[in-house]
Amino acid sequence: MDRRRVQERLARLERDRAELWRQAAHDLRLSPRLLMAWPVVSLSTVVAHFEDITARRQAAERLEWSATHDELTQLPNRFRFIDQLADVLVTSEPSTIALLFVDLDNFKVINDSLGHAVGDQVVSSIGDRLRSVVRDNDLLGRFGGDEFIVMLSDVDSPAAASEV
Repeated sequence: MDRRRVQERLARLERDRAELWRQAAHDLRLSPRLLMAWPVVSLSTVVAHFEDITARRQAAERLEWSATHDELTQLPNRFRFIDQLADVLVTSEPSTIALLFVDLDNFKVINDSLGHAVGDQVVSSIGDRLRSVVRDNDLLGRFGGDEFIVMLSDVDSPAAASEV
């Protein structure tokens, strides 16, 4: 083979390698098992190294969930709630939304007299009760400490919001 043909073949292999990598990367993102691949191309073979990154991906998802949810109540935290509220406000009529701030009066007395474990049980129970009364299309979150926030959608009047 002359030098020009070798260079043409190498250039074609490089284009093929780039296309193979692009296609493999695309296919692997759609795969139920998340894999990473590093192909190495020579004149006659393709060698790929695959590594299962499922555990890393799951750890990242757990970290993301922890950053956006309250561990005690399993509700969205203040930051996640505000993000969700912003999304709803963009698509809804302002007059159809009601925001309720729920603050537990004298909660400090519970923590101080009965301990934080009992206080945590009270907060968790309140979260469960609020979750049981809000509708599927409403948003509920723990704003912090002894505070919860509820966004009611499709509300026709202030009286309808107070019924919840």
